[in-house]
Amino acid sequence: MNIEEAIKLLRQLVKESAVPGQKHLDFGQVPTNRKTVYEKAMGKVNELIRNGELSKEDFCSRVGLN
Repeated sequence: MNIEEAIKLLRQLVKESAVPGQKHLDFGQVPTNRKTVYEKAMGKVNELIRNGELSKEDFCSRVGLN
């Protein structure tokens, strides 16, 4: 899975929080049979952030958390 595929998947999970103006990734809406795919996407993003290939700010911006 590449970064673009991971971002596309995770973007689908962005939801408004109870606090106005805040968003979060809602993994509760992932169908059970697709859970592994979303876990791999999050793992890919975490790996890229740890390795310095993607900043947390860039990730948040690309998925729509900002």
